[in-house]
Amino acid sequence: MALNLLYGFRNRKFWFPYKYFSLSAASVTVITVAVKLTVDLSSSMPGNVDQVAKIGILAFMCTIMSNLMPSLASMDNKSLLANVTGLSILVITLIANMSIQIRTHVINPYTFGSVIPNYSMVIVACSYIVVLLFLLILLISSAITIPASKIY
Repeated sequence: MALNLLYGFRNRKFWFPYKYFSLSAASVTVITVAVKLTVDLSSSMPGNVDQVAKIGILAFMCTIMSNLMPSLASMDNKSLLANVTGLSILVITLIANMSIQIRTHVINPYTFGSVIPNYSMVIVACSYIVVLLFLLILLISSAITIPASKIY
């Protein structure tokens, strides 16, 4: 994603080009491995740094989904369906895991302490989940309209 950003600034393209980071089966697999390492259901991870890592993966996933949007237009219909389905399964699984962790208090319902005072981890996690759901709906609706838009 950083290479795409540098490529865009270097060539004076002030949108997010998708030269290096696009939606494919390989990128969904790498993202799944990266997300799974921090969203493990079996560990409690009670420290502040561990809690911020669990919440940070939601912010990272929101960034990934927004950066993958421009690459949807370059795919054919079959690969578009397969890649959006794979990413949707990943996001729904991530949301389910984080919801379970919120419900079982693996994500600490108390304040961040010295990291960010007066904010609950649960409020931050829920807000990221809402943004992630919005981005998923936006991604799916874009993937539905792209094949018809290519015809015109």
